[in-house]
Amino acid sequence: MKEHISIIGGGIGGLCTAVALQQRGIKVRVFERNPETITAGAGIVISANALKSLEFLGLKESVQASGFAQDDCTVFSEAGKVLTSLNYQESQLPNYTFILRSQLSEILASALHPDTIIYSRKLVDFSHNSENAIMHFEDGTSEETDYMIGSDGIFSAVRRKLLPHKQLRYAGYTCWRGISDPCPYYKKSNSNEIAFMEYEKQRLHRTRKVVQESWALGKVAQIDIPLLCSLRNQVLKLTPNAIRQNHLKSLFELDAEF
Repeated sequence: MKEHISIIGGGIGGLCTAVALQQRGIKVRVFERNPETITAGAGIVISANALKSLEFLGLKESVQASGFAQDDCTVFSEAGKVLTSLNYQESQLPNYTFILRSQLSEILASALHPDTIIYSRKLVDFSHNSENAIMHFEDGTSEETDYMIGSDGIFSAVRRKLLPHKQLRYAGYTCWRGISDPCPYYKKSNSNEIAFMEYEKQRLHRTRKVVQESWALGKVAQIDIPLLCSLRNQVLKLTPNAIRQNHLKSLFELDAEF
């Protein structure tokens, strides 16, 4: 059966678009290449303007219930010193809402009608006739639709077909994301800012130690002089297990006082 609009990609963009269209009575299907709703990725930050859009879709409360709100964003130097703080004080919504990508995806998917998302359908090509777009999938099937929206991510098959000569451009920066248990310093200060500043002090010391020791161990591991290799291997064999355990503990655990 032909639907009015088909969306390629069930990520955050595709799901938000599908929710908005359905709320206006438009028939929509989402074709997702993965076998289930995307849960990969770590935490993401939703700024106030994005939260406003989610409020327009009636999903603000669900997002806030699953996330953590913060108005301040502090920028630190590589040495842990404060460079600036970003806090837009006229906003009626939290400036920043932190949430797991998987939780946001689940909230969006649950707002759709049942069977809206069709899983395990990877688009490989598309064409069109005088009336419809025709989508061709990796499993050999094809579907017709009145309109097709490409929302299939950084390696978009839709973009590659429409703009074959366009190349991805590196923006010049790298973002490290991760998920952790509550910062241990929070119990002492009851302040996220102070907690992370204190943690940063220890992290910098720990990071330097790991880098320096890794560099030294790498040099030792690459020794190729037979006599020195023999001495190195003998030292490794004779090193007591308790020393190795203490060394690993200093790398993998926070200090007991924290």
